[in-house]
Amino acid sequence: MNYKNFSYKIYELKQIQNFNEILTLLDEYKSVFFDEISKDKFVISNILMALRKTNNSNLANRFINEFNISFNEEMVLNGYGWCVYDNIKNKNFNLDEVKYILSLLFQTNSNYSYNVISNILRIGLSNIDNPIFLDFFDKNKLSISKQNYQGKILPSDLEKWYLAKTKQLFNEKKYQECFDLSNEALEKIENFSNFNDIWIARRIALSLANLGKLDEAIQKLEKIYSTKKEWFILAEIAELYYKKGDLNKAFELAIIAINSNTKLEFKIGIITLLSKLTDENLSKKHLLLIKYIKQKNNWKLSNELQNINEDIDFNTLKKELFSFWRDNLPKDLFKEGVITKILHDNERGIVGFLKADKDYYFSTKKRVKQGNKVVFEIVNDRAKIIKIL
Repeated sequence: MNYKNFSYKIYELKQIQNFNEILTLLDEYKSVFFDEISKDKFVISNILMALRKTNNSNLANRFINEFNISFNEEMVLNGYGWCVYDNIKNKNFNLDEVKYILSLLFQTNSNYSYNVISNILRIGLSNIDNPIFLDFFDKNKLSISKQNYQGKILPSDLEKWYLAKTKQLFNEKKYQECFDLSNEALEKIENFSNFNDIWIARRIALSLANLGKLDEAIQKLEKIYSTKKEWFILAEIAELYYKKGDLNKAFELAIIAINSNTKLEFKIGIITLLSKLTDENLSKKHLLLIKYIKQKNNWKLSNELQNINEDIDFNTLKKELFSFWRDNLPKDLFKEGVITKILHDNERGIVGFLKADKDYYFSTKKRVKQGNKVVFEIVNDRAKIIKIL
């Protein structure tokens, strides 16, 4: 067999998707056609595809090094980039290799190479914990175009990068850097997806709080809460009022937050705050509740929690504290009503009417049923259900 026949045979095998046979042929003739293979971009690309299709992307680096292949040809670079993508997907990657291939892909300025970059970013955000990964990307070259996947509008690559990088900076307590980059994100991206601008704005506020600018942070979080009424945002505002020394306001907001229809496991922070805002007896009961929750989930206990003991079982304690939280809700803020009619119940949520002083239209993700008693507030002339009683 001469090299022309060899290369054509590989092409034919690719056409019929017999990728195992491609690798068998390579193994048989690699010493015979070593020089020709190392310079043939079409054969190299087909072999890289064969490695991918046979779940051997982890061997791509060995192949490249064995034949001393350069990445001067875009199709070779892209083929190898897809192997790197596979390795990240399979959590069998080398960070230096990822960094190197991305640096070359960004230099090509081609749509096909960018497709590889986009997919490496997507899979890397899921499978690579090392924060240095985000620094491999040239943010000035990331796409600002939203993506449509199976009818869903997904964030652009630049938006995804900003979300991940600002979160990383905040978690690393680099609050000034987080503040600066979050503001840059709001300037660079005109239309965010899925309320992501809200979460970026929240990082700005929380960074300000950690930089000691409590009043400015509270103002920003209150503005966010007026748009996105999430219990944990209210809990964060309550924490800031506590730090300011306004205990009455902190207690009022903490009570509203704790009454949201969310699992107690997620509310350790706000229960802890309430332990600081109540008398000695109630404080101890709040801490005991945290102890029970952590024991139930096999979470580590602090020395303080280990030393708290009370002759009261979990369910009785929950019932007592739930009653305390409900009784202390601001009377003018929430209403109680009964679900009187369900109009629609599907994957997007439940809509219908509830009855209080009058009929109110509601839309909710909570699993309400006709006849349920609920706590709700009025938002834009609609009932926002806070809790099922």
